[in-house]
Amino acid sequence: MSFDAKCGLTKVFLIGTVAYVETSLLGKGGFGRVYAGYVNDMKVAIKHIPLDLVRWVPVVTDGKTKYAPLEAMLMEAATADCPVWDSVAVLLLDWQVKDNELILMMERPYPCCDLVDYVSQKKVILEKEAKYIMHQLVLAAVILHAQGVFHRDIKVENILIETTRERVRIIDFGCGTHAKEGWYKDFTGTWDICPPECQLQQQYRAIPFTVWQLGVVLYELLGSDNFDTKRFLENKLNMNLKASKDCQDFMDKCLCIRPEERPDFEQLLAHPWLQ
Repeated sequence: MSFDAKCGLTKVFLIGTVAYVETSLLGKGGFGRVYAGYVNDMKVAIKHIPLDLVRWVPVVTDGKTKYAPLEAMLMEAATADCPVWDSVAVLLLDWQVKDNELILMMERPYPCCDLVDYVSQKKVILEKEAKYIMHQLVLAAVILHAQGVFHRDIKVENILIETTRERVRIIDFGCGTHAKEGWYKDFTGTWDICPPECQLQQQYRAIPFTVWQLGVVLYELLGSDNFDTKRFLENKLNMNLKASKDCQDFMDKCLCIRPEERPDFEQLLAHPWLQ
């Protein structure tokens, strides 16, 4: 049984015996709205997604097939067998369908901000700091793919930084899907920064796709402009970083136009810049 009750600016969602209290709006986008909230003494994020945007997948339990939201399944897979204090993805606490919406109850790290605000507040990101962030991101990508999760929208807006220890956390699995070895033909994500093979060949593979996104993040940390794949292909972006030769080489390898020439995760971790 579940219900919600409005009281001033708050809303309460009861799932079983657990009451989630929703307060202020944190942000909104094409896939829904995210609110701040709390349960007991724990801060949470509560995401509302219109049901017509939800992708459902079959789940077999005790010989019976039920359907569950793919985003929730990916979040659970991303954090499976992982200690709370060591998870690269934010934790899914619960979910429910209410009033034509899917509602996800999620961990909200605190204090934290997304990488956009982090860069804005810092004004200047030093290469040493960018390296620390990127090393965590590569390790996060390794873990997600090992757990069978292809996030498909790793970008500065979907990366949280826990500001007390500059720990990276990945959010928003709404564009994600299951990781596989072969080719993908359907695209869900941020078109303006997607790899060239999506725009030129209408197909892509998971690891080269993710490596490209890591290169885009590094560019937006240390570059002089916002990244745009079309402008990149037209040589209209200044691709010279104010950084070391190794850092520039790391980014250039991630942003190879030909996906088969991009390094895999192992090669990225072995790159001189991350040593």
